[in-house]
Amino acid sequence: MNYEKATLMEMPKAFGLSKAGLVYYFPFKPNLFVVIVDKYVFHSQQLDKVSNLQ
Repeated sequence: MNYEKATLMEMPKAFGLSKAGLVYYFPFKPNLFVVIVDKYVFHSQQLDKVSNLQ
């Protein structure tokens, strides 16, 4: 899915949410983008650091 072309009405299917649920929690696309980046980029980097310490 291309970020620029994606609409908030197309995204719920990709995330397994209803349209109302997605819009309730993420009324603007940039809010959703920040959460995705935080979860999949920063958290995965932190997990890699922890696993390398063990």
